[in-house]
Amino acid sequence: MDENNTRSNTGAPRANTASRTNSSAYRKSKKREKQRAQLLLLCIFAFLLFLAIVFGALFGNRSAVKNVEKEIESVSASQDAASSTTEPESTTQSSLYQSGAYIVDTDGSALNMRKNHSINSEPLTKIPNKTSVTVTEIFHDENASVGKGEIEYWGKCSYSGETGWVAMKYLKKDASAAPENTTGAGGDDVTANGDTSEAAANTEYKPGRYSVETGGWGLSMRYEPNKESEAYDAVGDGEILNILEVVESKSSDPDYRYWGKIEYDGETLYVSMAYLEKVSD
Repeated sequence: MDENNTRSNTGAPRANTASRTNSSAYRKSKKREKQRAQLLLLCIFAFLLFLAIVFGALFGNRSAVKNVEKEIESVSASQDAASSTTEPESTTQSSLYQSGAYIVDTDGSALNMRKNHSINSEPLTKIPNKTSVTVTEIFHDENASVGKGEIEYWGKCSYSGETGWVAMKYLKKDASAAPENTTGAGGDDVTANGDTSEAAANTEYKPGRYSVETGGWGLSMRYEPNKESEAYDAVGDGEILNILEVVESKSSDPDYRYWGKIEYDGETLYVSMAYLEKVSD
């Protein structure tokens, strides 16, 4: 009886020890599996982060390239627009300007005159549209970005007691003031249309149909028969005008002594007869 009890008591601790051993191994196994899972998740996260960086850099560079391409296309479009016109009276910016008489040619708004040749310079005054100005100096800003709306050419002029700079692309050549008297090959003083000054002053003009002949400058149509009057618009060489009446002004300049009265776009206007050639009565 005592021997059986002894055997029974000595077997229990062995069973408990085996159970504890199995439980510890199970916990270690679960811990290792958890660690492997965490490591796998970490690797996946690192891989996804790497892909995000690579694709982000790739698409970022593509976006930058597209922006550069758009900028180049914008500049090219501006240059094409500037070179597509051959009309001297156009407000499109040309590649070359010269000093002389100009007329403000905007969409109707006044033109800013600035202290310096910069879009960021302080405005000194505003010049109304269709106002005549004399440009005495041209400044070419070679660093200006035309595609971004910056001004490449500036003209120095005076208005209302101020002297400053205006954007040349908002000026057009004053056709009636541009052709100056020059000395011809024979030594005589001649006007732009080839007549001598004396002959031009004594010419008797009559109403009829005339062709505009200015040598490429274009001819201004003014509200009054004098050079200082506001210009409505200009007509190019070869344009046929019907002169209704010839008016003689008090001007001592033979080029602006005789004026032809015309009807144009519903307006009554005047043009200098010195730059017209008779076509028919």
